[in-house]
Amino acid sequence: MGIFLSRRALLVGAGCAATLGPTRARAGEAEVPYVPTPPEVVEGMLDMAGLKPGERLIDLGSGDGRIPRAAARRGATALGVEIDSGLVARAPH
Repeated sequence: MGIFLSRRALLVGAGCAATLGPTRARAGEAEVPYVPTPPEVVEGMLDMAGLKPGERLIDLGSGDGRIPRAAARRGATALGVEIDSGLVARAPH
C-alpha cells in the first residue's frame, strides 16, 4: 500500500497494475479499468500509512486525484501521476 522513502516521503500506488507481458486494448478502451476508491477507504489508507502534515505523498495511477487531495487536506505535499488525460480532466480543481 505505501512505502516510506527518504525524508519521510510516502509512495502510494493504489491504482497501479503490473502486467507480465504486453497487452493490447481495443481502440478507445483502457488497458486497466479505473475503479474509484471510496472516500472512507482513502481516509483509512492514509490513517494506516500514518501520513503527517509536511510529509510527501506520490500516488501513481492517481485516477481523479482523490488520494492526493485527501493527503493535501491533511497538510501533506501530494502529487498524483496519471496517464489517462480523461481521468485528469474529471478531477475537481
